[in-house]
Amino acid sequence: MAKNNPAGPIKQKVSGNNNITAGGDITITQENVSKLPSILADLIPKLNDIIDAGNVSNQVPQTNEPYTIEDKISHNNLQAYKHWIEDYGQYGAAIDEAYKELDNHRPGARSKVLRNFKARYDRIKGDVLKSQSSTTTPLDIIRQNADTIIERVANEVKKDLSNSNSVSISQEDLDFSSIAMTCHAFINCKILERPAK
Repeated sequence: MAKNNPAGPIKQKVSGNNNITAGGDITITQENVSKLPSILADLIPKLNDIIDAGNVSNQVPQTNEPYTIEDKISHNNLQAYKHWIEDYGQYGAAIDEAYKELDNHRPGARSKVLRNFKARYDRIKGDVLKSQSSTTTPLDIIRQNADTIIERVANEVKKDLSNSNSVSISQEDLDFSSIAMTCHAFINCKILERPAK
């Protein structure tokens, strides 16, 4: 049996039944993925417990900003994923409660997670802006790509959570939570652009 060799591929001669060889050496490459703990991964089980207990409001939360969530949706020209905000925005109070519980054990957890959403958005926005014509204004480029941007953020969150050592939830909870958390970050102005005051 071959031993794990973090320095590179593992080579092993393999032979089969009746002394028939496998055709020579087979190279087996193992990808050593470093899995880091995630605050977001710690938040998701708390969020799902709150939602499963029925602590959900049917109202989309309002922001403390001088504009409504609908204004922000319209300002960014969010079309295909507008329903995400409308459907998942109602879980804002449950998400805030999960943040509060997590902050009691890990002070600053909420701000770190939201800062991470903002960093993801800024990086994705930069990728989108680099790939577009320089004759179009940055805001117009963002508006043309708003659905793609919000989907990329949600997909990255889902991928990171599924690769995390510290999350142990069902696929269904993972799918739901990645969308709900992305919508929460949108509502809290960490994803896409704020309307002019």
